[in-house]
Amino acid sequence: MRPETGSETRGDPRRAFVDPAQWKRLSDAATPQEFADAWLSLQCSHIPGITRGVVVLGDPKTREYSPAAFWPEKKSVNLHLTGAVELAMQQRKGVMRNPGQANGKKNSSQLSYLAHPFLIGDDLYGTVAVEVATGNPNTLRTLMRQLQWGGAWVERFYRRDKDKTPSGNKHLATILELVASGLEKERFHDAANAVVTDMAVKLGCERVSLGFVKGTGMKVVALSHSAKFNKKTNLIRNICRAMEECLDQAATILYPSPDVSYPFINRVHGEFSKQHGKCGICTVPLVMHDRIIGALMYELSGGKQFTPEQTEVCEAIGQMVGPILYTKRRDDRNIVTKVAISFLSGLAGLFGPRNLGWKLFAILLAGAIMFFTFATTQFRVSADATLQGAVQRVMVSPLDGYVSEALVRPGDIVEEGQLLFTLDDKDLVLERLKWKSELEKYRRQYRDVLAKFDRSEIRILKAQIEQTQAKLELAEKQLARTKVKSPFHGVVVSGDLSQSLGAPVERGEVMFELAPLNAYRVLLHVDERNINHIKLGQKGRIVLSGAVEQQLPFEVNKITPVTETKEGGNFFRVEASLGATPAFLRPGMEGVGKIEIGERKLIWVLTREMMDWMRLQIWTWWP
Repeated sequence: MRPETGSETRGDPRRAFVDPAQWKRLSDAATPQEFADAWLSLQCSHIPGITRGVVVLGDPKTREYSPAAFWPEKKSVNLHLTGAVELAMQQRKGVMRNPGQANGKKNSSQLSYLAHPFLIGDDLYGTVAVEVATGNPNTLRTLMRQLQWGGAWVERFYRRDKDKTPSGNKHLATILELVASGLEKERFHDAANAVVTDMAVKLGCERVSLGFVKGTGMKVVALSHSAKFNKKTNLIRNICRAMEECLDQAATILYPSPDVSYPFINRVHGEFSKQHGKCGICTVPLVMHDRIIGALMYELSGGKQFTPEQTEVCEAIGQMVGPILYTKRRDDRNIVTKVAISFLSGLAGLFGPRNLGWKLFAILLAGAIMFFTFATTQFRVSADATLQGAVQRVMVSPLDGYVSEALVRPGDIVEEGQLLFTLDDKDLVLERLKWKSELEKYRRQYRDVLAKFDRSEIRILKAQIEQTQAKLELAEKQLARTKVKSPFHGVVVSGDLSQSLGAPVERGEVMFELAPLNAYRVLLHVDERNINHIKLGQKGRIVLSGAVEQQLPFEVNKITPVTETKEGGNFFRVEASLGATPAFLRPGMEGVGKIEIGERKLIWVLTREMMDWMRLQIWTWWP
């Protein structure tokens, strides 16, 4: 399976792969167990989809093997992983096991198990086995190849004592030093320039060039011994063409060809060598997550040719350094570029093959956008509502006195003429008797004077009798007022005299408030942000807390120009007349009223408050 080419990888390596501490552990490892632990952590962090892993090491002479490293730490090894280890050691080659498919199941999301042995000649030094969360055969073959490439590091660790020359250990140290030089720089361009320059020095190359995929071509981002360079020169164009030749074939390209049976085309490399001093060239593709992300181009001066050992070192460097530099380059982009690339990657995944779930989601999202854009609904303004009587009668004390009796309390239903309360009438009774006695006395005197025909006395007594009669009538009327009755059929809204019997009251003091039961009004508290939508004559409905199953119609008949502060906001009082008066209604009931404004776009109704808030904030902060 050939790696795919593209400007972006399908997934990102986990952050442990670019952690300098992990690479330092690998570089400083003194024992096989320490090396295996650091190597397994880096390998499992680099290869996507691994859920657990184990490295088994031992002595090929005694054939005694035991687990040397686990990933993640303290995670147990199941029977399937153990079986893969034993099968790889028995067959001495890489193995893939898929228990689900073995049982006749077809599920691309099931767990699979890969294992690859560490062989140096005919000696078996151990095995690495991993558990991956996929059953796709193509993906498993790609992961197995990456596991084989990574296993070369462990084999090199064992070769350093076995080889007669220190070249293997030297090459391993070279790779680790290049990785360290790429990690210690924070900025991508600094890290890329440092790495390619160190490559040129350590490998004896005249020039090392680093390029990354851009669209369908290549872009050179770093040259050894050159902090800055002109990207429009012929040299850079020719380097890009050579890298594109490597990109097209997805393989390492050598010039001159190692032998007559060399299977790859290197015509562009040959032209480059002739134009720039007959140099030997080795161009290595940089692969990350089964996609080619760039290329490294090595040049030897003096017509030298890359040996197989040098080619192997160049490929190993590209395998380890390429993903690190790519990750730094991706993280070093500005936020606008990151957003644009993420958007384009999302579009590529959306309109490309597979990703059925995302396609269905996009279709549903597009349908929702179309629906909210063209659909209309009734726009209604909500407001807290209170039910009040259309008329409220205040019952006051008719005169100064003392409360004698209270016959009703708030909430009581009263009939027209029903007695509400009485005042103490003892003083008024005595005063009435007084004026009655006075009236009888003046009448007797009037009869005596009338018999004597004394006209002046007659006129005086007649005036006194009329005055006394008026005072008697006043006393009788005040006595009648001590019994206060309901003027209509209604309900007592407020006033409780049951705890004030015998208490003194003054004339005009409020004793009760009454409201009729056959006429109501709705008082709505409308937020100032919505008052511009309210007009006289608009219809609406109210739902009361005590009767949520019924919607009562009303009509707006008054908008007051005065605001009230309530719960941190300003509200206008809007009055409305109730269209129906069910028997259960009582003054003081509360609920929520909605005033119908008219048909509006559904998206406007849902986003209206947010858009108004944004406009206000922009206006506030705009200079």
